[in-house]
Amino acid sequence: MTWALVASAPSMSCTSAATEVSSAPVNCICQVAPAAGFHQVAGAVAAAGTVEITTATSAARATNTVREVCRMPRHRPAVDWPDLTVRRNAPPGRGTDAAVAWSVCVRDAGGEVVYAHRPELVLSTASVGKLLLLLEVARSLPLDLPADRRDVAPVADSGLWRFLGTDVLPVGDLAVLVASVSDNLATNVLLHRVGLDRVAALAASLGLTATALHDIVRDVRTADHAPRLSSGTAAELSLLLHRLPSIEGGPRVLDWMRTSADLSMVASAFDLDPLSHNGVTLRNKTGTDDGVRADVGVVTGPSTTVSYAVLANWPPESATVGEVLATMRALGDAIRVTVGK
Repeated sequence: MTWALVASAPSMSCTSAATEVSSAPVNCICQVAPAAGFHQVAGAVAAAGTVEITTATSAARATNTVREVCRMPRHRPAVDWPDLTVRRNAPPGRGTDAAVAWSVCVRDAGGEVVYAHRPELVLSTASVGKLLLLLEVARSLPLDLPADRRDVAPVADSGLWRFLGTDVLPVGDLAVLVASVSDNLATNVLLHRVGLDRVAALAASLGLTATALHDIVRDVRTADHAPRLSSGTAAELSLLLHRLPSIEGGPRVLDWMRTSADLSMVASAFDLDPLSHNGVTLRNKTGTDDGVRADVGVVTGPSTTVSYAVLANWPPESATVGEVLATMRALGDAIRVTVGK
């Protein structure tokens, strides 16, 4: 069914319409009060087709008109997608979130978009760009090839290899370290093997125009370096995750991603043990930096499979990590309902 929404308000979203009615097609125009929800409107509609809903606050407050079309396939479960213009856990008087930039895209098992918020917005994605490296490694390097960490400069932050006693590990083990704990040293050693140019060529061959891994991981990033490790859009990343099973090397990357231990963002809603994922089948990769949180993945539940990308950037002084994570979990809750968990 298609809903054509006409809203007289500065900001409206029709992506959370949760009720579907079905019968012979009919057109109707419904005037609803600002507090009325889609459930009240749908309950008054006796047949489906194109429903035009005009929502007015008042003549004094109505400042513009937004027209949007949302497709609601039959039998899709009712899902309460969060309003990304409202801050969760915000201090009193700071309930509107204009500081956090979100790019979100969720796709069903067929690749169709079921929810999106500014999906084409290019944002910093921190370690999410390592997925492109893993895909190139899966396609081009022997997994038993020895790799030596002494070939690159030491690097701190995320990872386990720098705490281990061995200097040499096979490429396949390094890929697992990158997928599971976003190991920075393993990342740089793999990049030393394949090169950024090959990763960029792979991205271009996949039709990615805004999603890229720009640099190695660095403890200090200066004006002489790329300004960020990676960037991307939710639209491209969710589509890449959806396509991975059919891309050369993609199934192996998905196997590596099943070891991810970071369930702090969208995946927190699935209530999985981060060291033993018993429940829904989850393959995800996260990215973390100052003012950056990103979580992309594929999750399979009893009902269906969903691929998702949720990206958030914000000036660190304008919002807290807790607020952003609360919203990411709310998006995860909606995904959990979608997959039937």
